[in-house]
Amino acid sequence: MAADVSPTTGQQYYRWKTNGHSEKKGYVQCQCECGTVRDVSVSNLVGGRSRSCGCLQKEAARKQGLNSAKHLTGKRFGRLLVIERVGSDKNKQALWLCRCDCGVEKSLNTNVLEMGTTQSCGCLRSDLARERRFNPDITDEERALSRNRDLDPRNVEWRTEVYERDEFMCQHCGDANGGNLVAHHKNAFTAFPDDRHSVDNGVTLCEVCHKRFHELYGGRDNTVEQWEDFSGGVIPIRRVRVKRKEYDISGKTFGFLKVLRRDGIAKDNHVLYRCLCVCGKESVVSGSSLKKGEARSCGCKKKELIRLAKFDDLTGRRFGKLRVLGLDEADEGRTKWVCVCDCENYRTVHRTQLIQGKVLDCQSQKNDNICDFRSA
Repeated sequence: MAADVSPTTGQQYYRWKTNGHSEKKGYVQCQCECGTVRDVSVSNLVGGRSRSCGCLQKEAARKQGLNSAKHLTGKRFGRLLVIERVGSDKNKQALWLCRCDCGVEKSLNTNVLEMGTTQSCGCLRSDLARERRFNPDITDEERALSRNRDLDPRNVEWRTEVYERDEFMCQHCGDANGGNLVAHHKNAFTAFPDDRHSVDNGVTLCEVCHKRFHELYGGRDNTVEQWEDFSGGVIPIRRVRVKRKEYDISGKTFGFLKVLRRDGIAKDNHVLYRCLCVCGKESVVSGSSLKKGEARSCGCKKKELIRLAKFDDLTGRRFGKLRVLGLDEADEGRTKWVCVCDCENYRTVHRTQLIQGKVLDCQSQKNDNICDFRSA
């Protein structure tokens, strides 16, 4: 096959023209019509798998792109008129600059236009929604007032009268905190124009109950029967929170604490009391902690209990040359022990030093001398 490709004959293979032998085995040097010189495989050259340096493919792609740019330009999709191509999106789809009938320009890809998913800049959807909500039975003035009811002073006066009649309290749950009340029309504002400013047609609700009502019965053409069904036909009495009677525990004793006087209120609304412990120290404790038995001292008794719980009798035990005789009576902390060495010298040693092995005879940690007594 290599004999058919003669580097001296200048044979033409599509856009390739042979120039001579290549240093690579099985290759021949060729020159493309665009001027590019490259080594080309003999089998690819003769078999037609290599027709150019790549310029042929680029020209075909460019030509295809120009043709595709023409096939949507000037076409109309709904309210959109395609003006020109403006590049490609991240998915390498052609982007087209489109102008809507309302004058807004927008860039869209080919798939969106041809599938019909987008037919305007967004104005079509708004117009359709407006047509669905449009009520031809009311005047333009009434339509403007319905958008902002506070423009009509009659609405403001009606709402105030409804609030005052109901004592600024929700007529469903009894909420009277204020700042979250709504004057609700039993018969809908739009469906019953004659009852719009009738105080008997209004009822005070909190925002939570008002939202709940419209979730159950919808937001249009509501009736007084729906309100009666929602309220059960009975207006509940406002629930008033009665404060519990506060008892003063001054002078009483709880454990080792004697209550002196009341001393304010904590952040969690618990009453605080100043107390005197048997040790003579004063502390501030909440009344609930005293009544529940959670606080019985200023903390001194707790420390003593912990010290007793940790107490370990070392009497009779041996640590090195030291034998423990008993506690040092002069030590109130009950941590020092009287020991006797094998040399019959006495010494007071701290409990920790004994257990950790830091003191093992009568001379340890006093000086560098070591007790030289040798037991028989």
